[in-house]
Amino acid sequence: MKLRFFNKDIVSLKKQTDNIITFSFTDSLEEFNLYSQSLQNEVLIASNIKCPDDIIAVLNYKNLDYYIHTKSSNIYISPYLNGKTEMSIDLEIDNVMENYQVKLTEYSYQILDENNNKYELDYNIFITGSVEIDSLKPNIKNKKIVYARCNYNHYTIFIQFHNKKSCFLLRTIKKSILFSNFNIGLSLISFNTFKLSNISDERIKRNYLHRNKSQIIKAKKNIEKFNVFLIKINNRLYVVEYLNSKQIKISYDKKIDLLLKSSNVKTKVRKSGILFIINLKHYFENIKVDSIINKEGIKLAKIKKVSKDKFSFHIPFKKILKLNTVHNTLFVSYQTHKLYPLHLKLTNEPKKRILCCTNFKNYSFISRINLANNIAITILPKSELYSRFNLFKVRIANILAPFVRLSLKKNINLFFEKDASSANESGFKVFEEINHLENVESINKFIIDINNEKFHELKKLYGKDIIKRYSFSHYIYLFAATNFISSELSNHVLAVRVYNDLLNDKIRRTPLYFLQHGIMFAKPVDNPMALGFHKSNQVNNLKKSVISSDLEAKEFYKMGYTENDLIKTGLPKLDSATLNVHADKIAYMPTWRYWEEGSIIRNDIENTTYYQSLIEVIYAFEKASLLDRLLIVPHNKFAEYIKDNLVQYRDIISTDPSEALKNSVIFITDYSSIIYDAIYRGAYPIFYWKEKDYLIKHYKATPPVNEKNAPGKIATSPQDLIDFVKIAMESNYEIPVEITKKYMKINEFNDNLNTYRVIKELQKLKVL
Repeated sequence: MKLRFFNKDIVSLKKQTDNIITFSFTDSLEEFNLYSQSLQNEVLIASNIKCPDDIIAVLNYKNLDYYIHTKSSNIYISPYLNGKTEMSIDLEIDNVMENYQVKLTEYSYQILDENNNKYELDYNIFITGSVEIDSLKPNIKNKKIVYARCNYNHYTIFIQFHNKKSCFLLRTIKKSILFSNFNIGLSLISFNTFKLSNISDERIKRNYLHRNKSQIIKAKKNIEKFNVFLIKINNRLYVVEYLNSKQIKISYDKKIDLLLKSSNVKTKVRKSGILFIINLKHYFENIKVDSIINKEGIKLAKIKKVSKDKFSFHIPFKKILKLNTVHNTLFVSYQTHKLYPLHLKLTNEPKKRILCCTNFKNYSFISRINLANNIAITILPKSELYSRFNLFKVRIANILAPFVRLSLKKNINLFFEKDASSANESGFKVFEEINHLENVESINKFIIDINNEKFHELKKLYGKDIIKRYSFSHYIYLFAATNFISSELSNHVLAVRVYNDLLNDKIRRTPLYFLQHGIMFAKPVDNPMALGFHKSNQVNNLKKSVISSDLEAKEFYKMGYTENDLIKTGLPKLDSATLNVHADKIAYMPTWRYWEEGSIIRNDIENTTYYQSLIEVIYAFEKASLLDRLLIVPHNKFAEYIKDNLVQYRDIISTDPSEALKNSVIFITDYSSIIYDAIYRGAYPIFYWKEKDYLIKHYKATPPVNEKNAPGKIATSPQDLIDFVKIAMESNYEIPVEITKKYMKINEFNDNLNTYRVIKELQKLKVL
C-alpha cells in the first residue's frame, strides 16, 4: 500500500506501514485508519463528518489508485474519478479543444488528441503545480493555451500547451476566498490567468502580479464598497481592496509582508506546556486568525484574543511530542488555511533569539526565533544544559569569566570532540601530545562528559586539565577561552546543539582551529545541510581548517574558503590508526540521513530508509552465512535508537565507530568519510551505492566521490556486496594497487606525523 498524496489542509499523517496508514483531522485530531485489506472496492469509512467535500488522500494498492474523499458528510474509499457510483469522486470536464475528445474509462476519463493519442486523468490532478504530459500532441492549426479544463470542488485542472517547453502540462490549482461575505465569482481562465467576474471584467495575470506586486483593475459599474478579502491560489495569497467605485487593487508579496504590519512574541514556561503572548497588527482590520499550526497543518493551539492587538495561546508539551520533526516552525492560520509563519516583525533585529527552554520528561523544549525571524519550537532528547540550575551557573560564569582571564594572562585553549563526550579523535590526539611538550606557554584544557568510560582514567592522567562537561569550571573556561581546537565545530564545546544566547554569543566569537573528524571528500559540500559551513554562512569564528590533500582543498574552495584558511597537515587521529591484530569484522556504516532524524527520535524507525538499508544488509549477510562477521555501525546521531530497535541483532551492533574501525578488515559505506580512516588502517573498502540516486536526490547535490575516483569497490545490489566481500576475503584483504593510488590523491600523508605538523602550525600562529 503506497501513499501517493494526502491533503495537509484536512489531515495529517500519523503512522504509515505497508498494511496500515493512520490519519488525523487537523482541526479535531480525531484519527482514522486505512487498511490495505479495505482497498478491494468502494468502502464507506465514516459518516456525519463535519467537513466539506474534498479529497483526503490517494493510495495505490495492487497497481490501482484509491481515492479517500469526503462527500455529503461521509468519508469514502473509491477507485472512481468519473462519477460512475455513489461513492465516486465527481469530476467535471469542460472547455475541451475542438477535435479533441473526452472518453469515459473504467475508472476515470481519457483525453484524446486528433491522432488518437491518449492521456488518462489520475491522482496527479490533486497535486498542485505542473506535470508534463508526453502522450498528447498539440493542434497544429490552433495552438491555444488551454485544451481542456476539469473542475472538482476547490480544484481547477488544466491541460495546457506550454510554448517554451513545447509540451503539454497538467496544471492544478486549488483556490479559496477568505474573509469575503459575498460571491466574488473567481473564474480561472488558465493556470496563469483569472477573473473576479462579479466585480470586474478584466483578466488578471498572476506572473504580472508576482513581478510588479500590485495591479489596478477596472470595477464593474455600480460596484458597492467591500471589505478587503484574500484569494488563495495554491500556496500564494493575493489581497483584493476596494479603492473607489471605478477601481480595485490586487496585491501580492511574501505573506508576512503582505499581511503583517508588526508583531512581537513573548513566552513563558508553564507546568504543562509553553504559553505564548503575541502582539499582532495586520495591515487590514478584517484579517482574522484563530489557530496555530505546524508546517504539516497539525493544529497545536487556539488563539485567544486578549485585547485589540494582543493574543495568547498555550501549546501543551504532550501535543508537541506528537510532532514528527525536531524543529517546528509555528504558523498562524484561519480555519484550515495556513496564512503566514508566526514571525517577529520589529524595526531592529532581536537581541535574544532563545525565548524560553525547559526540560519535560525525557525531552528538552526550546522556544526560539530562527534565522528567518520566525518562531519555532525545537524538541531534543533531555539535556542537563536546560535545567534551571545549569542556566543559573551559565549566568554566574559569564560574570566571573573576565576576572579569570585577567588573572591567568595566558592563552586559554579548549579542546573537545563530538558532543563534548569523547576522547578518541584528533582533538584529544593534539591535546595529549601538547601535554608531553615543555615549551608550551598556553593553558590547555580538554572537555569531556563524566559518562564517558575514559573520564576517570583521563582525570588521573591529566588532573585539572580535564574539565567535566556541564560543570561550573566548564562554563567558566568556556567564557574565558581564547581559542577552541577541535575536530568538530565550535558548538561541540558544549553540545551538538546549543540554545542559549549568552553561550552562543561567546561560542561564535571564539577563534576555532578546526581539525576535522574526517576527510571532506564524501558527501557533497553544496547540499543544503552543508550550506551553514560555507564561508559566507559560517557563524563560527573559523580561523584554520586542517586538510589532507590538494583534492580535498578543492572542496573547501567550492565553499568560498581560500588557501590562507587551510593548513595541509593530515588528520592527527590517523597517526595511531591501526587494525587490531585479531581484527576480523566486516563493518557497515551508512551515513547520516538528516531528513529522517525526526522519525528516528520519535521512534518511528522502521519506516525510515536508514533502518531498511541496515535490515537489507543484515539479511544479505545472514543468507550468505556471514552474519557472525558483520558489524553494524549506525551513525552517532542514530546509534542508540537503532540499538534499542534492533534487539534481535544487538550483538552485531557497535555504537562506537572508533572501536569498529580497529576491528574491521572490510569497511562498507555509502557516503561516509569514515571509510578513508578505515583504508588508512588497512581495511578493504567497499562503497555500497544501491541507493545512490535516492541519496543524491535528498542531498540535492552530487557527491565528489564517484565511479571514477572512489578508492574502493562499488556494489549496487546486496548480491554485488556479498560478492565483493568474498573477493576481499579470498585475497586476504589485500587492497588493490589502483584503489591505493586513488586513496593517496584524497589523503596525501602516510608518515604518522600529522599531529607534529598541526602543533608546528599552531605554534607559528602563536596559539600554543
